[in-house]
Amino acid sequence: MTTAVVERPLLAAALADALPERQPVGDSGATQLRYLLFVDETGDRGIARFDQSYPVLGLCGCIVEESVYRSVVVPALDAFKIAWFGHVGLTLHYSAIAKRSGAYAVLQTPDRMYAFERSLATLFETLPILVIAAVIDKRAYRARLAEIHERDATLPRDLYLMAADFVLERFVEVLEQQRAGAAAVVAESRGRREDAELRGHYARRREEGTQFYSAERFAMLPVEISFRTKDDRVAGLELADPLAPPIATRTIREDAERSLLWRAVRPKIWLRGDERPGGVGLKTFPDSIGREIMGVPLRRDAD
Repeated sequence: MTTAVVERPLLAAALADALPERQPVGDSGATQLRYLLFVDETGDRGIARFDQSYPVLGLCGCIVEESVYRSVVVPALDAFKIAWFGHVGLTLHYSAIAKRSGAYAVLQTPDRMYAFERSLATLFETLPILVIAAVIDKRAYRARLAEIHERDATLPRDLYLMAADFVLERFVEVLEQQRAGAAAVVAESRGRREDAELRGHYARRREEGTQFYSAERFAMLPVEISFRTKDDRVAGLELADPLAPPIATRTIREDAERSLLWRAVRPKIWLRGDERPGGVGLKTFPDSIGREIMGVPLRRDAD
């Protein structure tokens, strides 16, 4: 697929709002590169009642360096949309794709749908992004809830905030590894109350850290987290959206290994590349199967 620069309506305004002002991370040896994290979810945070066929809450984060985002990622996504739909005025949205609704009604036949998924997987394979994700198995969590929170009193009981902690911890590691000069975090808006909860939780994490990551390390994150809706058509969020479900599904179904999107995203999942605890971009909770899925030897103190 040829990547062409396409003028997206309101693109400049959307980028300006989605990417806050540059905020240095405070490392005198840091580069001047700014890394962006775009976060979207799959599933919901309910644990009293939930869909037993999809008993997970997952967050997917796409990480990309800012200049690459502007010069490569946004134009590539626009070119993909033009190739399939003739314009850029739609949002890449996994639920609509799966239901073949709205603009995606053109994917009604199995052959057409397969061709689209294959083309989308190819897009992800070619994009210079890193992926981090957190998936919580609600069944296992509910069964061990008391034990889990006795062991770590800092762990949020809200599953979305818990998954956000796991994703932010991994983003901190990426920033440290890349010696980033600045960062931005953009999450999909879920509503005024939910956004306020996450904004407050994010601020507390920067001040207090978590059980395993100090406040000093969390200080690498930008002061503010930004929120955008699907209607804003922020390319980074559009990429995180269709990647979250196949990642989450792979943690509960081995046959999901055959998914085109999973096979495309797996090589993009961040790995630190050493034997220290953690260092795997796929966090599964409460069972540490993320390392196994990624082919990393399991350690008792890891993940």
